[in-house]
Amino acid sequence: MWLSGVPKRVGRYSQWHSFLFFNYGLRQQRSQSLKHEAEYNAELVYHAFGMSKSSCPSLVMKADINTQLFTKLQLQEKKYFIIHPGMAGSALNWQIQNYLQLIENLLSEGHIVAVTGTAGDEVWLKEIKEKFKSHKNFRNLQNQLKPDELLTILSEARTVFAPSTGVLHLAAALGVPTVGVYSQVLAQKSARWRARGQQVKILEPVDQISVTQVKSALLSSSPS
Repeated sequence: MWLSGVPKRVGRYSQWHSFLFFNYGLRQQRSQSLKHEAEYNAELVYHAFGMSKSSCPSLVMKADINTQLFTKLQLQEKKYFIIHPGMAGSALNWQIQNYLQLIENLLSEGHIVAVTGTAGDEVWLKEIKEKFKSHKNFRNLQNQLKPDELLTILSEARTVFAPSTGVLHLAAALGVPTVGVYSQVLAQKSARWRARGQQVKILEPVDQISVTQVKSALLSSSPS
C-alpha cells in the first residue's frame, strides 16, 4: 500500500514498521481487553475518516433455506443442539472430558447432538466421535458441510455451544441462542472477544465452568 501510494493507510501503531507504513495509525492497548475487538476496529475507521465516534453495530446474518440438507443429515429444525469443541488454540478451551460428559448427558435425556468441525479440529473430536459413533441421536458433521451449509445448520439449532472461535460468532450473528466459554487470561477475555448478538450467554472463566452449568445454559437458552 505504501509503495502503491495508497493515500490513507490505516492501522494500529505497534512495531516500528507500523509507524513507517501507516499514515493514519492509532495507538491501542488491545491486550488490556478494555473494549471489544469490533470497537477497536471501529475506532480506526473513525480516526482515519474524521468521523465522530458512535456505537459499533453487531453483524447480522441470514442463512439459506435448505430442506434437503436436513433430510440428508437426519436433522429436524430446532430439534438439535450443536456443539463445536474445536479451536485453533488462540485461547484456553474447555477440557475434552467436559465435552464428552456434556454430550453424554444430553444424549441420555433424548436430545439430538450434532458436532461440527474441520480436519484441523480432529484433536478435539477424535475421542468424541469414537465414543458416540453408534448412538442414534449423535450426528458427526465434521468435514461434511460447505460454508453456506454450516450457516444453515447453525441457524436452525436449538442452541449452539462453543469456545472462543469463529463458529460462535457466526451463530450469534444468525440470532441463534448461543453459549460460549471464555478464558480468564486478560488478552483472551470475553470483554474483547465475546460473540455479539441478541441471544448470547457467556460463561467464564473456562477452567472453572462445570458441565452442569453449561447444560443448564443450553437448555434454558432454547425453546423446549
